[in-house]
Amino acid sequence: MNLTIQKHYDTETGAWRVTAKGDLDIFSSNVFRDEMLAAWSDEKSDIYIDGADLAYIDSTGLGAFISLYNKMKQDGNEIYLENLKPNIQKLFVITDLDEVFHIGAQQ
Repeated sequence: MNLTIQKHYDTETGAWRVTAKGDLDIFSSNVFRDEMLAAWSDEKSDIYIDGADLAYIDSTGLGAFISLYNKMKQDGNEIYLENLKPNIQKLFVITDLDEVFHIGAQQ
């Protein structure tokens, strides 16, 4: 399954709102990282990612999140992951990335 990304900057909250749908894997991780970095460079703020429709993440997908985080932390911004499926949330837990990213409500 391909990855589709919908993003918009919420002027009321001053944060990016992102919906990711599909697989964040070796085929889509570079596109995800580059699109998110470009958006964040336009408006440096926190990013909230709704993962309710995110079906799968592999190690390159995790790498894309880490790359994005490393750029953002220089300016004090954070990444919030919301509505992750249990199997995806478990991946963040077993890699200790739940201590890096803010993980919200799960599905």
